[in-house]
Amino acid sequence: MSRITYLQSMWDGVSHLLLKRAWWLWLGSLTLMLPFAVVGAWFFSDLSYGLLSDLPRTARSVVGTEVVREHFADGLTGPTTVLIEAPDLDFYLLGEEGAGIDVIERLTETLSARKTDLRLDDIRSVAYPVGGDSGLADIRNPAVYKLTFQRSLDAYVGQTTGDAPAHVTRLELVTTDDPFARDSIRLLSQLESDLSVAWKEVTSAAGTFLFLGPTASIRDLKSVTDRDQVRIDSLATVGVFLILVALLRRSSVCVYLIVSVLLSYLATLGVTYLAFWWLDGADFAGLDWKVPMFLFTILIAVGEDYNIFLMSRIAEEQAKLGRVEGIIHALSCTGRIISSCGIIMAGTFASLAAGSLKGMAQLGFALAIGVLLDTFVVRPILVPAYLVLVETKAFGPISRWLGRLPDENE
Repeated sequence: MSRITYLQSMWDGVSHLLLKRAWWLWLGSLTLMLPFAVVGAWFFSDLSYGLLSDLPRTARSVVGTEVVREHFADGLTGPTTVLIEAPDLDFYLLGEEGAGIDVIERLTETLSARKTDLRLDDIRSVAYPVGGDSGLADIRNPAVYKLTFQRSLDAYVGQTTGDAPAHVTRLELVTTDDPFARDSIRLLSQLESDLSVAWKEVTSAAGTFLFLGPTASIRDLKSVTDRDQVRIDSLATVGVFLILVALLRRSSVCVYLIVSVLLSYLATLGVTYLAFWWLDGADFAGLDWKVPMFLFTILIAVGEDYNIFLMSRIAEEQAKLGRVEGIIHALSCTGRIISSCGIIMAGTFASLAAGSLKGMAQLGFALAIGVLLDTFVVRPILVPAYLVLVETKAFGPISRWLGRLPDENE
């Protein structure tokens, strides 16, 4: 009971402070949140897509990967495979017109000459089946050459039926960089461009390229989730806005309520990013890609739920007590309820942070911070303070455009 009394006393004090210091409370809330919101917006796309970065360092696959990287190139933990399709070439042929192996040999040598610039450690192809600087042309023993040639065809050339020409082959590229790192997507895109240029240098035949491997999968995952994030965020924002307008009938205030939730969301992302950057140090690979998407949908649902509850009570109290007194009394009546619900929800979400997966811990931390921020700053201070400023014409003539009730409703 004492805790409930304490919460009620706290919100009674905030309510009375709104009458005297609405500007200070409003600006103070914005000052508190804006720096973190800037961080959240700046690093919004600075996300981690690697499975290994989500696992604890004691996981066997993580330990094994670290051991491999101590002795071999980082890229060996996830080589990139390039499928090449050239309808005008036959990758079974060597030393004659339309011989695809000759083209691949020149392509491999061209790429090998640029290894440093392309951040490549090794290149394997039908002409250089074991990588390194020695290819099929360097084998002098006829028996070894025949065996190696056949094995190279089996491993690197797409199989066909009968005597049909083979138009598909593959390259295997081992990079010097971590294939799961954040920068790997940019490096892969650059490698894709450089490979197209190198292909045109060694042959006039048309060729198409398909990239496979961990980095290629991560790039596709990023592309898909980026599009989904925009679609989901847009639908959620527009849908919630329309519901608010239908319920509250005050479009300007509804816009402000949506903006307050978006500000809370970005500030939460900023706090979460800084917290885990500080905790993980050099091992921090960015927030897990699922955190921004799930955080937005949950925060906007919880935030606008509290908004509707608060604004409905404000409308009831304003009808009885007037513009400003109605806001103050509504905050005093609902503050304890909203903060109690927020504490319960934050505690529940915080339990996710006890998980071993970093992505789950980040999501649990972000949800807890977001709900607490929404409960103790946005809903009971940022929103009522704005409404008090609008109703007291603190914004001057534009107050009526910012949501002030018409004079006949006083």
